[in-house]
Amino acid sequence: MPWGKHAALTKEKHKAYQSAFRSRDERYGLLAFRDVLLDFSQPCWRMKHELLKLTSLPIYLAWGMKDPLISPRNLDRWISMFPNAKVSRFEKVGHFVADEGEDLLAPELLSFLQQVC
Repeated sequence: MPWGKHAALTKEKHKAYQSAFRSRDERYGLLAFRDVLLDFSQPCWRMKHELLKLTSLPIYLAWGMKDPLISPRNLDRWISMFPNAKVSRFEKVGHFVADEGEDLLAPELLSFLQQVC
């Protein structure tokens, strides 16, 4: 099931993602985790000072703009914490950036790594 419009997941990759959590009950924890990520009032977001310790490191954010789970609003949150981060927005890619937009991500990531290494 592709979420973006760039490239569909292969049947094998889709099956691999599904195999980790086969039933609705097994996926419940993932949904709770997602809800915490989306709710900026959750205690984990109050630990922003811990995340800010990373600001001296090179940071790369790759974002699938067609992600139905984690919206671009969340990307804005990360950018506000790490304004010097290299950001790649993949307009037609969904949640699984490395699988749905591998051909787009690879050159961007390689360029980033060449600059920082």
